[in-house]
Amino acid sequence: MQSLFQCISSNLPASLNEVRLTINKPVVYKVDNKSFTISEIVSERQLRDLLRILTDNSLYAVGDYLSSGFITYKGGIRVGIAGDYTIENSKPKAIKNINGLVIRIPKEVVNCSKCITDKYFDKSILIVSKPYGGKTTFLRDLAKRISEHKQVVVLDERKELSGDGKLNLGNCMVLSGVQKSLLYDSVIRSLAPEVIVLDELSGEKDFQTVKSISNSGVQVVASIHSDSLDKLPDVCKLFQVKVLLSAFPRVGSVVDIRYD
Repeated sequence: MQSLFQCISSNLPASLNEVRLTINKPVVYKVDNKSFTISEIVSERQLRDLLRILTDNSLYAVGDYLSSGFITYKGGIRVGIAGDYTIENSKPKAIKNINGLVIRIPKEVVNCSKCITDKYFDKSILIVSKPYGGKTTFLRDLAKRISEHKQVVVLDERKELSGDGKLNLGNCMVLSGVQKSLLYDSVIRSLAPEVIVLDELSGEKDFQTVKSISNSGVQVVASIHSDSLDKLPDVCKLFQVKVLLSAFPRVGSVVDIRYD
């Protein structure tokens, strides 16, 4: 394990975005949208030991996250997990025989959302990109900027926006670690937000959450995976401003903005 950590710490740059570790394969890392390889081969024991560190020696305690294929580590670091899934009631229950980790490191890029001026802070805004397009970084900066003008509550289901309080969300109130669909109603009733921020909309529960928040008169600022503003689900018609990001020429590049 020490050899792997020494290899990573001595070779990986501070501008690192991602590290990919696969048993019996070399270490792969990303800076912006470019991939690089280190010759160090990852062993099964090294991967298992690293996973113990990432879960504070309590793998069973993060079962709900494991069933989604990832865990969230300190500071908003997201760790995707590859292995064999077990299924219960037609849904993933857990992962065993883990053979790979993808460690994604959050970044703060001040004013990366400046293409959206405060003129549009009274609108619902949707940030769109393919995976690894910079959505969360853009959304974090936008939420912080809006919170200078309005009452903003962030439903940080995966703890990636706030990084357990280590990433700057300005004046936003943050509720983390719970599904959006379970929180929004009590948030509207008890915290009286003008804006609710949601990361990575996915599936009917999230779409219904957006509809319910919008019907209550509260603005929604959110992100979703897609490579086009023309292929979004119907719920996205509720957003008056849509921003499409790309990883090229660099992560977070704005390629399209539409105002409805």
